[in-house]
Amino acid sequence: WGHFGKIEINGMPVNLYVFVLVLSSSRAAYAEFVTSQKQRILQNCHINAFKHLGGVPRKIRYDNMKTVVISRKDKANPSWNFEFKNFAQYYKFEPELCPLYYPRSKGKVEAAVKFLRNNFFNGEVFNKTFYTIDELNERLQKWLDNYANKRKHPVQSGSIEFFWHNEQKVLQPIGSISDFSIVSPQIRRVSRISM
Repeated sequence: WGHFGKIEINGMPVNLYVFVLVLSSSRAAYAEFVTSQKQRILQNCHINAFKHLGGVPRKIRYDNMKTVVISRKDKANPSWNFEFKNFAQYYKFEPELCPLYYPRSKGKVEAAVKFLRNNFFNGEVFNKTFYTIDELNERLQKWLDNYANKRKHPVQSGSIEFFWHNEQKVLQPIGSISDFSIVSPQIRRVSRISM
């Protein structure tokens, strides 16, 4: 996630976040602006990313987000978020956690957020250059397709797009998998007499 300030929806200020997923080898990226980091939103962003990038990676690395991992007291066996673990099992990818206190392990995605902030979002102002999140996301997808994923690869010689097409061959296909049914549990208080 990257935080991009606040916008106003129905007269209420809300946070604007960007979800970013970067393929490790090709550096092809998917990004989407949202106003919440809740589990349902996280899962929807993943589904959109899998479709856009052409498949599901076998392993995805995460920072210590509560929507992914509840606790890491036992370093060998982290306490995964139940809803997220079910989501990962459905799409057959293995979530992997960044080592604690080692920011270099998430450098590719941090660099992608910084690149998006400096090259796409620079100068964007809510109610001046964009009016809705849908409008902003539509422009973001065009920018990803026409610029970000076509630029020169930061390490190898060639374009990100060239390496992305090769990397798609090793991604798990998503076409035959129906979308994960996202059902958020609702918690209710029950009295001692079960009312």
